[in-house]
Amino acid sequence: MKFIRNFRLGELRVDAGADIMAQGASAAHFYTLYEGWTARRITLKDGRSQITNFALPGALLGLQAALDQEMDHSVEALTDVTLCVFPRSDFHLLLERQPELTFRIVWQAAREEHFLDANITAVGRKTADERIAYLFASLHERAVLSGMTTHNDPLDAPITQQHVADATGLSIAHTHRVVRIFAKEELIAPDRKNIKILQPERLGEIGQFEPEHMMPLAFL
Repeated sequence: MKFIRNFRLGELRVDAGADIMAQGASAAHFYTLYEGWTARRITLKDGRSQITNFALPGALLGLQAALDQEMDHSVEALTDVTLCVFPRSDFHLLLERQPELTFRIVWQAAREEHFLDANITAVGRKTADERIAYLFASLHERAVLSGMTTHNDPLDAPITQQHVADATGLSIAHTHRVVRIFAKEELIAPDRKNIKILQPERLGEIGQFEPEHMMPLAFL
């Protein structure tokens, strides 16, 4: 679309482990994620932190910045990532002139709300096994919707057991016990830097994941 070509500033590549956006900072840009994985993280004053969501290709990053707000979370690159860069200062022009794109942005915001609701429910009410199984099943389904894998194929998720612990609100020791059980049952295959999700359907049964409720992407 001509408007998007003129509106975007270009592409940005960020190395794995770097922060794309910093908690408490104002940002001059917002982004769509072309390639790679990121984690959205909130850090407390004493250093404890919670991963509130993961982002896969197609996700919109930094909507708070686009609305002239300070970021209440950071966005960390889990892998090398490629971003499409948009200027915050002209965000209002997109909303005024492009109703179709505005609808896609609202859809993305609603999709993010869906993920956050599901994550809060998992952390607040599900057992450790259910939390971790839900996380793996939902990540696999999101990868399917992003075109990264199929329902019948495994997924190499670039997350560690520490990421799993931070996303589920569990201790690393408790996380390790559950991951070891799931690996023994051949539901997953973890290594030092990745966790291969082998049986998403079975994990979904354990975690009470309902893929039919997963909102599809609305690409910008």
